[in-house]
Amino acid sequence: MPRETVTLALNNGTDIGFGEFAEAVTHFAALLKAISEAVAGRNEPVAWWFGEIAAGSAVVTVDAEHPKAPVVARDYLKVGRALDGHGDMPHGERVRVPAEGLAAMLRNGVREIRFQTSEDDVVLCRNALHERPVVVPLRPALGAIEGTVEVLSRRRGLHFTLYDSLHDHPVSCYVGAEQADLMRDIWGRRVIVQGLVSRDAERGWPFAVREVTRIERVPEVPPGSYRRARGILPRRPGQPRAEEAIRRTRDAV
Repeated sequence: MPRETVTLALNNGTDIGFGEFAEAVTHFAALLKAISEAVAGRNEPVAWWFGEIAAGSAVVTVDAEHPKAPVVARDYLKVGRALDGHGDMPHGERVRVPAEGLAAMLRNGVREIRFQTSEDDVVLCRNALHERPVVVPLRPALGAIEGTVEVLSRRRGLHFTLYDSLHDHPVSCYVGAEQADLMRDIWGRRVIVQGLVSRDAERGWPFAVREVTRIERVPEVPPGSYRRARGILPRRPGQPRAEEAIRRTRDAV
């Protein structure tokens, strides 16, 4: 059975208020329902299940297991692209209403809205010269991200969330079904993920890794291991140990 993951993310440059996030989730749920009913009909509903809310960020992810779920996800991206006025809105008015509700948030303080699936991203931002938002061009590139795996989902899709070591922001990582073994025993671990990295166009922060080619666990450093570190030169008789020298410097002895 086909599986799909769909994500909505808000970016304000600062923290997103709870009221703004709640409003966005309401529009997001209505949008997915409208697309799902248009694609699969009401007699064979696509059930979207809550996946995660990324801690510290206005990011919500849902997933589904349904024959039409990939079609819904592709139409979700088409909606994002259509909101800048280029291309037709899929499924007409029933989808346009919740989609325009999301877009209106860009006029009310939110700086960027990201439509994200396992296949691609569409990022919309405010347009000071026009009422409609504009799509931000993205240029994914091969790279590697190091961080800690905080969320691991194998129940409905091969997807996990990594908090990168440099910025401490959530990064969605998508693994192909044939690469399921790469995800073995990585929850809570520090890893390096290699693949096609998508980044925030303004700040350069990574937010997604697709076409993952390798997941490498970073060896954990045992507590107190610094005590076994050796210096470049051996300690001569009568010289203080490293911790004593540091203590003296700190205490101005």
